Amino acid sequence: MSLIKMITQGLTGGTGGSQSNQPQPWQSGMEEQHAPMIEGLMPKEIPAQTAAALPHKSNKTVDYLDSLFNQMNGIRSSITKHAPLNQQNNNPGNIKDFGTPWDGMNNKPKTDGSFVSFQTPEMGVRALTKDLTTKMNRGLTDINQILNVYAPSSENDTQSYINSVSESTGLLPDQEITSDDFFHIIKGMIKHEGGPASLNYFTDDIINKGMNLAYPDIYK
Repeated sequence: MSLIKMITQGLTGGTGGSQSNQPQPWQSGMEEQHAPMIEGLMPKEIPAQTAAALPHKSNKTVDYLDSLFNQMNGIRSSITKHAPLNQQNNNPGNIKDFGTPWDGMNNKPKTDGSFVSFQTPEMGVRALTKDLTTKMNRGLTDINQILNVYAPSSENDTQSYINSVSESTGLLPDQEITSDDFFHIIKGMIKHEGGPASLNYFTDDIINKGMNLAYPDIYK
């Protein structure tokens, strides 16, 4: 059942009934199935007294709700279109596409083709966690070393990036880090790549889930 129909039934006396403890089909992503509504039966199947008592559904109400939701979808599309690149691509650290077959990546980028596009923000965080872990395992053990490789000065203002993440995390640029610091480092990188508002998109919960997807035995 569409959201508009659900709201319309609530406004105009639609089907009701008590809730059961069984999961509803729509809760698991399946299309919700319904028996035919009495309003949809042929007139000859409905006694005259029952038909007269049925609530009248206003087409104006449906038209208004259609218009309202269309406006909302338009606003949402506009916000997404003008969001920072890391949000548009679900790529929190703006990982470049060097041919790595990341799990959860889209076949075609949504925006700039030089960056990887992920299907969900969690999968983007997963990739960033994997990338940072690989660098640390190769001997890059502080913010200064990691970001000089991750965001080289030939393409970035690397020192500004280092200062930004250091300030966000409270870690000194040359302070040795561990995997326990990754949550705050990732947040600092997201903030630098997409601005403070990006943390409203890549929330703490999404970051935690993405890190867990990368290494479930470490980040629980």
